[in-house]
Amino acid sequence: RPGWGNSQQNVALHCIKKFLRWKYGDLHPALAARIKRIQPPPRRSLTPDQALQVLASFNTYKPAGARDQAIIAFGLDTGFRRSEICRVQLAHVDFYNNTARALCKGGQWGIGAFTPETAQVIQRWLNFRKPADGIGNLFVNIYNGKALTGYGLGCIFKRLLERPDFKISLHDLRSSFATLATFYGAPSRSLQIAGR
Repeated sequence: RPGWGNSQQNVALHCIKKFLRWKYGDLHPALAARIKRIQPPPRRSLTPDQALQVLASFNTYKPAGARDQAIIAFGLDTGFRRSEICRVQLAHVDFYNNTARALCKGGQWGIGAFTPETAQVIQRWLNFRKPADGIGNLFVNIYNGKALTGYGLGCIFKRLLERPDFKISLHDLRSSFATLATFYGAPSRSLQIAGR
């Protein structure tokens, strides 16, 4: 389709070929179709100064500011993906060991660690958090108390794009998690395990 990137095109072609092989066998002529795989550029990530600038840009005396700062700090520390951040349950956050569990990519449970500073930021958000009945998610909508969705997180980051002097997206948190940890001396094997 017009506008699809190289990765989407390759995934679509792979799915079509799987179907054709299942339906018509190994001799279907379309199975020879190929799309050149283009290596993507390195992912964008925040520098230490940019991370601090983003974290300092919130009005933490208001619910939205406290929550959004907690999401950024939590994402930078744990390296959780968008859906994983949305799925984290308050019951799975351990403030004694500063860790959180979430259902991660592939249906496996993963653990992310966060700093004592991030723990304080999350605690500040918890003073404002008013979940709807039966909602145990760590991050909720400040108006209706329902769990944040991937779309909701995307809207938060659209607002963030208007503020700093540099671009920031939700995916940047995960790449910044790895980049900043490397910058501060974390061994690559430890980072690999910590990033699941």
